[in-house]
Amino acid sequence: MMFTALILSLTSLASAGPAGHELQFESSMLNHSGSGWDLITGGNPLVTTGLRGGWSIAPNARITAGWRHAEDGTRVDIGGYAVEYTEDVEYTEDEIDIYSTEGPYVGIVLDQYSIGGKYSWEYKHWIQPYATAEAILTVGHVVLDDDPDQ
Repeated sequence: MMFTALILSLTSLASAGPAGHELQFESSMLNHSGSGWDLITGGNPLVTTGLRGGWSIAPNARITAGWRHAEDGTRVDIGGYAVEYTEDVEYTEDEIDIYSTEGPYVGIVLDQYSIGGKYSWEYKHWIQPYATAEAILTVGHVVLDDDPDQ
C-alpha cells in the first residue's frame, strides 16, 4: 500500500534565531491508493497534525525530528435484508420491510515519527527557501469494535 504525504502548512512557532533552534506545527494529508482503505476513510485522505523541531549543526543546516498523529474511522453498513415471507400469503410492498443493519466501527490510528535534515538558503532576510529529507517510521493499528459506545 502506497502512502503519499502532502504538507499543507508549516507555521514556525519559534524562529531559528541566534540559537539556531526551531519548533513548527505541522499539518499534512496522507493520500492512499487501493479500495481497501475506502472502508475506513471513505476514500478521503488521512489528515495528520504534529510537531517538528530543528537543531542547528551549521549556519544553514539543521537536524530535524518530528511526530504526527492521525486517526479516522466510520461505522460500516453491512447492508440490508428482507423480512422472510411465506409464498402462500400475498404481501403488499408496504408490508415487506427492508431492515438496515448497523455494522461495526472500523478505524485506523497512526503515529509517524521522523528524523532527518534541513538545509536553508538565505536569499533575502525575508525569504529563505529550504529543502528537507526525512526518514519516517509509521506505527499504526486498525480498530474493529462492534460497540464503540461502551
